[in-house]
Parts: sequence; structure tokens; C-alpha cells
Amino acid sequence: MDTKIFNGLTEELENMGQDTRSAEVWYALGGELYNAGHTAGDIEGAENVLRRSIEMRPEHNVGWLNLISLLHREERYKEAEEIHQKALEINPDFDDFADDIKEYVENIDSNE
Repeated sequence: MDTKIFNGLTEELENMGQDTRSAEVWYALGGELYNAGHTAGDIEGAENVLRRSIEMRPEHNVGWLNLISLLHREERYKEAEEIHQKALEINPDFDDFADDIKEYVENIDSNE
């Protein structure tokens, strides 16, 4: 995502009353762009937004997990592992968090 598009997106979020200083806004946007990227091709935009959210709030595990998931789904395994290691350096409990999320999703899937 080039700077002009990114700045336009930031301005649009602010016009909608969103706090662009909030990492949560960028996590949510990254997820939406990633989901849309499967059909619209904005994987790069999703990655950029997720990386921004991590820069804003590196202690928040959701951004790391979403970025690792994106890279893994794009078959960028080495990069995903590097990001995983960075997440562990900053958040030593990251793997416990990821395991809890995996267990939660598996429970949801088994109850459907």
C-alpha cells in the first residue's frame, strides 16, 4: 500500500470518527483488508496495516498472530517464523496466547 493510499485511508478513518492512534482500529482494519484480499487482492494492504498496528502496540498479541497467519497463508513461512520469534522476544507468553486461541476455535468448530 503506497503512502498516498495509506494517508487517504487514515484520513477516511478519522472522518468516520475513528481514533487512528488506536492500535485496535488498525488491527480491525488489517483483518478486514486481509479477508477482502482473498477476493480483491489487497494482501499487501492488510500486511502493511497489521505491521502498523504492531508498531503502535507491540505488546498486543492479536496483531502478531494476525500477521503470522497472513504470512503463513501466503506461504511465506520463513518470514512468518521470523515474525513469530520477534513476537516471542517482546511477549514471552505469546505461544500460550496462540494455543488458547487455537483451542477456542477448535471448540467452536466441534460444536457446529
